[in-house]
This record gives sequence, structure tokens and C-alpha cells, in this order.
Amino acid sequence: MSHRNAPLTPQGRLRLGAALPAPPDRPYRSRGGGISTVPVEMGPPIPPAGRGAEVIGGMGSAERNRHTHPMQSAAELAVHRRMDLACEAARNAGLPGRFRVWQQFGLLAISVTSPALGFLSTITGVDAENLTAAIDLATQQHDVRPTIVGPPQEAASTLTAAGFTQVSDRGLAVRDVSAEPERLESGGVVPARSPEEFVQVLLAGYQLTMPIEAEVAAFIAAEHRLPELLRFFVVDGGVPIAAGAMSIHGEVAVLGGATTLPDRRGAGAQSRLLRHRLRVAVQNRCSTAVSTVLPDSVSARNLRRAGFDVGRRSAWRPPAE
Repeated sequence: MSHRNAPLTPQGRLRLGAALPAPPDRPYRSRGGGISTVPVEMGPPIPPAGRGAEVIGGMGSAERNRHTHPMQSAAELAVHRRMDLACEAARNAGLPGRFRVWQQFGLLAISVTSPALGFLSTITGVDAENLTAAIDLATQQHDVRPTIVGPPQEAASTLTAAGFTQVSDRGLAVRDVSAEPERLESGGVVPARSPEEFVQVLLAGYQLTMPIEAEVAAFIAAEHRLPELLRFFVVDGGVPIAAGAMSIHGEVAVLGGATTLPDRRGAGAQSRLLRHRLRVAVQNRCSTAVSTVLPDSVSARNLRRAGFDVGRRSAWRPPAE
């Protein structure tokens, strides 16, 4: 049975496996499918999400900071694992450039060499202890210059002195779902019948029609064909008018890939998709839901109304070579 159509039960929780180390000078490669998670404990299977980005030296920032910001640290790591899946999908789809996802010195790093997808290249998990390592990592790669996202406020002077430029903030929306009831009203939401139909509706909502956007559209399509994703539609008269996806990484649900067709916006479709995906997260015994978002966007307002804490994270672009 496809996981998209399987009823989800509280016993269907996933657990992430540990990642294997790999040399720092070698791009990440899935090792025979990568590091799979422990199978679901009971109920219909959901494919494991997060095959394990390579780990290079030192404990992860999520482990180191778990006593101070456990929910946000877990959320950030889950987003990183979702990007691991997305980048692997892009490689498998033959998109140009190199895609690499790894952890180093507690940093969560993503490197994408294609200029059209350069916005994906980021370094997160930055704190006072690994700030110098983050600066070195951002400035010493010859083919990509990743943006440092979410450093501590006191790092601003150090980053400025190193030639970094502050650019538009990025957002991370986090919500505790551990105490949520399983029944959240989300009428009119159904599983997508196929990945291809979902991708078609998603791209129609994003309106990526310019030639320069073709590579972005191809990346989105590759990511949202992943078998690890759960895909949903809001339908009206049997016709999909909005789409929303999610993936489950241990006890964290990552909500990503959501849009409404332009002529059907303003009727609450995204709010219904949010509630439905939160219900799925609760049924899978997740403790946290997370989504990346532009801080001042309509999506951010929808997330706040749904109970998410939308945090602003400063972003710093490294100097040109």
C-alpha cells in the first residue's frame, strides 16, 4: 500500500538512524541507500526520512545545544535532513552542479554549486564556539560561497570584520505539537493520488514560468517526487486547488512545499492544509513541527495563526573571492 493512502496511526513514528562519517573532501553519496531509520514500530509503513548526511568531526550543534534550545535545535536538524533528501533527489534527477549536505564542527552545511540554486547553500547551527569554523567554511570553498544563517546576535561585529554582508532575514517557524489533540478540523484535504499530479499543482501555484526559474522548478519537482514525502491536496468539486507536503524525521515533522492556485487564494486552503499536516504529525507521535519561511510573508502569517513561533534569523553573505 502506498504511504500516501495508508491511514496514519500514533504507532507509526519514525526514528532517525545515526549518520556515518566521511572524508571532508568527498561529496556526500548515498551508501547503498544511505543510513535508513529503524522501521516503524506498528501500523502501515512510512518510508524513512533522512538518510544521514555525512558527519565530519565534533558533536552536532543539536546535541551540544540540547539543554538550552532543544526544540529549535531538533527542528533545525530535521530541516537539514530534509535538504539531504532533496539534494539527493536533485543529483538522481541529473540537475547540473554538485550537491553536498554534511555536518562539521557542529555546523549544518549545504553546498550547491549551480548559480541558479545558490540560495540553497547555507551554514546553520552557528554559535559562539564554532563561529570561526563557520567563517572559514563559508570563505574557503572555491566553487560556492554559502550564506551563514542564524548566528548569535553578538557575532555581527565578527562577521562584518570578516567581510560578510548582512542580507534579508530568513525565518524558521517552530511549533510544539506534543500536547495537541489528534483530531484537528481539516475538511476537504485528501492524499494526492500521485507524485506527478502533486508536482503539477505545486508548480502551477508557484508560477515558475521564467526561463531563469527552470532549474528551481526542476529542483522542486525532484524533491517533491521523493517517496519519503507525504502529499496532500485541498480539493473543490474533485479538483485540486492547493497542495501541501511534509516529511517526518524522528519526532519532528517538516512542513515544506505548499501553495494555492492563484485564482483560488484567500479562501483558507493553506490554513486547512496546515491543520491537516499538524494532525498527521500528532498521529505519528511527533513532538515538534517546523517550516522554513520568509519572516514577513503571507505564509508566515498563516503559520503564526496556526500557533507557530516564527523566528527571524539573520543571514550573512560571505565576501566574493
